[in-house]
Amino acid sequence: MPAMYPLAAASLASPGLMGAVAVAPATPITVVQTSCFGLTTAGDVIERALKAILVEGADSALEADEYADSLDALNDYMAMTEANGICLGYTRVCNIADTVTVPDSVISGIVANLAIYMAPDFSGVVSAGLAKRAKEGMRAMRRVGRKNTATQLPSTLPSGAGNYDNVTLWSNYYEKSVAATYTLSGNRLVTSISASSAAVKVQGHWSIEQNTNLHADISGRITNTGDKVTLTLNASFTGTGSTSSGIVGFAKSNVISIYTESAFTSSPVTVLVSGTVTLDTGEYLDVVVADLVSTNDMAITDARVRLT
Repeated sequence: MPAMYPLAAASLASPGLMGAVAVAPATPITVVQTSCFGLTTAGDVIERALKAILVEGADSALEADEYADSLDALNDYMAMTEANGICLGYTRVCNIADTVTVPDSVISGIVANLAIYMAPDFSGVVSAGLAKRAKEGMRAMRRVGRKNTATQLPSTLPSGAGNYDNVTLWSNYYEKSVAATYTLSGNRLVTSISASSAAVKVQGHWSIEQNTNLHADISGRITNTGDKVTLTLNASFTGTGSTSSGIVGFAKSNVISIYTESAFTSSPVTVLVSGTVTLDTGEYLDVVVADLVSTNDMAITDARVRLT
């Protein structure tokens, strides 16, 4: 029977587990992201933005002062964006290797809009195509980053019967629903494991079946764009690998949150993961896998995740 660790936690900054755990895992787990999947650096964003406005230096190493100016421009642009009410979870960057801490779905919009923002400083060319991408990207940024505020209703407004029935339903108000269901089907992408005891975001393209008051994207990331919420998580994963001790589960904002340990073989193995997770505004969940004893690649071929 697979071993389940619903409360285990491990951060990127520390190789050890932190916080109270129901059952202490035998091996510490860290979350690893690859440069081609799930990780974008400040340097990546700046290089793409400069190429978009046809700056020749983008194809070669920038001078130190150009890097400094570009980092300042990125931080200034994101600060301005947040001041306009678009909060994407961005953390100020200090060098080009720093990770840009925003959902994958808004990277393209940030690149295009940053390019236009930097164009006057680099004598860049803003094409019609770039302007169109920036406009479309800004729509995505607004959808992800705009926080819905509750309508203020007068105290004299009648509440009505609502859903109150004295038996099973107790509230006079319809509660704000927060839920998501997303699936993998027939996935052929293999997740490469570079180090033992290192969890990696599962590669694959997810289908979003339901998404209410959460932001879901095809990489499998679920982001809370509203108020703090506690959700019940139930998931089923079918995967293959070659390890006596693998895990599949969820990382909350790059911290192991809920996972199940099981052997994985060349024959498909089904693993169930369940638990409760609390997401603050801007926090997100990624599906991750790890090999605790070796560096054998793993593949999640089919999956169904339900958050309620």
